[in-house]
Amino acid sequence: PCITAKNVDLAQGFELCSIAEEGNKWLDIMDASEMERLWPTQLVIEKIKKLKCHVVAVGGPDRCSPDSSLNMRVSYSLWEKELVSSFHDVQFFCFLYLKMLNRKKLNKISHDVSSFHIKNLVFWESMECSQNLFLFKNLRILIIQCLMRLQKAVKEKRLSHFIDRDR
Repeated sequence: PCITAKNVDLAQGFELCSIAEEGNKWLDIMDASEMERLWPTQLVIEKIKKLKCHVVAVGGPDRCSPDSSLNMRVSYSLWEKELVSSFHDVQFFCFLYLKMLNRKKLNKISHDVSSFHIKNLVFWESMECSQNLFLFKNLRILIIQCLMRLQKAVKEKRLSHFIDRDR
């Protein structure tokens, strides 16, 4: 189960002996698109290939399912941590701004958007943007594009996980 402390989620998990199928699919996509993307770099992908994945409980109790505490998922938290640590300054400031915006404004409207969603917005936008967007003068543009992606995800009721795209 996940224990939430102030700004920190801790989850007990079991280390996987090998990378899950979804993780391998993502690594294949990253290897195949190496020449087409600026972020994440191939060096970061190589670091991620050496990191472990874990199996963790899905989350809180589901009243509709008596066995909800037995539901498990693959966690790529170490991979995500490596991705965040590889952010350019502009990406990182965008991430921080969106987290603050979520905490101060969006959460007053709905508690459905979490740091997890914000992180995935920045991941997706970063992978699909041009090199010019990583310039500090374009921080506002990156933020707006992430907010537009969030708006689209809310309308479609779907924001794909950056690594496990079927989740």
